[in-house]
Amino acid sequence: MQTGFYNPEQVLNRDLTIIMLNLLKPRLFLDGFGATGIRGIRVSKETAVHSVISERSEMSFKLLTRNVLLNRSDAEIHWSSFEEMVTRYDFDFIDVDPYGSIIPYLDISLNNVKNRGYIGFTATDLSALSGALPEKTLRRYGTIIPRSLMRHEFGIRNLIGTVARRAAALDAGIEPLLSFWNKHYYRIFVRVVRGAAKADETLKSIGIVKLPELIGKAYSDEVAGPIWLGKLENIFNSKVEEQKNQFVLEKSLNFFYALKNEDISLLFCDVGEIFSRYRKDIPNLKNAREIAINNGATVTERTHFSPTGLKIDYLRAFENADK
Repeated sequence: MQTGFYNPEQVLNRDLTIIMLNLLKPRLFLDGFGATGIRGIRVSKETAVHSVISERSEMSFKLLTRNVLLNRSDAEIHWSSFEEMVTRYDFDFIDVDPYGSIIPYLDISLNNVKNRGYIGFTATDLSALSGALPEKTLRRYGTIIPRSLMRHEFGIRNLIGTVARRAAALDAGIEPLLSFWNKHYYRIFVRVVRGAAKADETLKSIGIVKLPELIGKAYSDEVAGPIWLGKLENIFNSKVEEQKNQFVLEKSLNFFYALKNEDISLLFCDVGEIFSRYRKDIPNLKNAREIAINNGATVTERTHFSPTGLKIDYLRAFENADK
């Protein structure tokens, strides 16, 4: 079995986890996929949360133990599987960061997190979530996702919708607090609230998106769903501007704050894609914003889901781009 390794591509993931823990202030955190221990060690050193780390591989656990000692961390460590560890304590924050899909770990994490506690999910099966492999998307997630440059927002909403439907089946509801895409993974943080009433309320935010009605006739008869239609970034109801941490990179903080723009609209307009579909010259983003304002939009902001994407409060603005 391969020994755990430090993954520099996950720095943003770990930084935003630290930010969220300092905002949410849970009591007991579980990193059940410990590997080298870097996430759990950071939690123990950079937050006031008690950190528990487990790892099932004997070789990785030895490396994890060494790293905890080297860093003088007070993290609690266990040579144990996620499935075993998650049932030992009453965790109010569970981090689920497996390789690939979260599906094998979904029910056990939802069932065992404390009521009104939190789960952070990291998914790396982007091809299935974003519709690049339609048969796999339907088989694994029960959804249809059209091919589009909006695929990563579709993927995030597909992931949240899957968690929400499964939580509802277990008589619980969820509230997404922070959601983002970075390179090879999606990351979502949700609050879990038990009870049939909350489950029913959550299901009201799941549905089908008809792209011609939402964005315009350039998208013909394309539909997506069932996916999450609600807000992605509810954490910004808190006083997040006060967050500072000497260990979190400035670019990670800037990325975090920019995510509040994602709830300007359900989906976004990819300028290159939509103007290509209308067979018109593709403007730069500055000119695209002017076109949107001239056609009824009042807010235009960049989205992290695409370098040529805009979140605007009237998505059909580009349908009349020639007027």
